[in-house]
Amino acid sequence: VPKAAEIRQLFVSPPGYSFIINDYSQMEPRVAAHYSGEDILKWVFEQDMDLYQQISLDIFGKYDSSMRKLAKTVTLAMFYGAGAKKLSWIIKNQLDKNLSYEECVEIVDKFNQSYPKITRFKAQVQAKIQERKGKLYNLYNRPLFITKENERSAFNALIQSTASDMCLFNNLAASREFFEYGHYVQLILLVHDESVWQVKDEHVAEVSQYLAENLTRFDKLGFTIPVKINQKVAKTWAG
Repeated sequence: VPKAAEIRQLFVSPPGYSFIINDYSQMEPRVAAHYSGEDILKWVFEQDMDLYQQISLDIFGKYDSSMRKLAKTVTLAMFYGAGAKKLSWIIKNQLDKNLSYEECVEIVDKFNQSYPKITRFKAQVQAKIQERKGKLYNLYNRPLFITKENERSAFNALIQSTASDMCLFNNLAASREFFEYGHYVQLILLVHDESVWQVKDEHVAEVSQYLAENLTRFDKLGFTIPVKINQKVAKTWAG
């Protein structure tokens, strides 16, 4: 999936149309906060604060742009089930930063101490897998089948599948609202937690407002964490 702006600029809307690009903000950590009930994460999202700034302060006791990147990498690695050795490898490959095994042990321990409800819920997920012979269900009751070799990443699979379904089903529900508009309003692309709509220019204001108000609503799902999207209207996918 292209992320570089120079590649996304190649995707251009037809004359008279624009793209409405909706990107869910920090969806996976929000799902993790819902499942685990982790108090600090819930508070951060309720206050609309920067999650990775808070995690940087909690784990490293300081914050700047480089520490934010490290905090994000550590968080997602911990969701994936990485231990100290794997964490060291991830940080080296993603950030080109060398941290020793001992330093990563300290980071893992600090993360688990700072967010005990996440640690506890990850253990509960692994216990459920063993009880159900490798089967989990996400918030949409979609079954996930986890092999014994991948038990450590089961928590990540659960939050990834839930976040993906939340994005998918809310965008599909919104597309049904504009069915009568035909090709003037079309959902043309879903990539992870991002959706791209191709909309006739005369309908952009109406559609963008509807999407901003409804893509973040998960009342029927019983989702307890505020959800936020970043929305852009542009002539190319680059925004």
